[in-house]
Amino acid sequence: MQQYDINTLNSAEDFTNSVFSKKDDILVLISESYKNNKIEIFEELCFTGKYVNGLMRVIKTGSNNPEVKSLDHVKKDLSDNMEKVISQIKEITLNSTEELRMEFTAKYFNLSSVSFKNLTELVSDLDALKRYINYLKRSN
Repeated sequence: MQQYDINTLNSAEDFTNSVFSKKDDILVLISESYKNNKIEIFEELCFTGKYVNGLMRVIKTGSNNPEVKSLDHVKKDLSDNMEKVISQIKEITLNSTEELRMEFTAKYFNLSSVSFKNLTELVSDLDALKRYINYLKRSN
């Protein structure tokens, strides 16, 4: 089983030539996942984040891509999977302190443009992390 820590995130940043904007929050999610025996949910969260990021790319380029037949279907899939990301984060932080849960609620779950921006940045970071994890799995 893959171990996740700050070194994993640093290596993922190097591998993807990116800087994670929500690195501290990902570290919190990793810590809470280990503490609450929810590392599988964290791995699912990374997968969902990668999928959501792909859907967002399709929506951005969809009107120019003849292979995209129904943007409405893609938008619904995106909405459903953003909800899944939120549910997975809530599951990971379920047994965390009230303060931490409130912080994540304010930062990611409120219906505001700032929360949506934060959530899309987190999803982008999770996408990069998942690409690195996939690379590690293929190279072992």
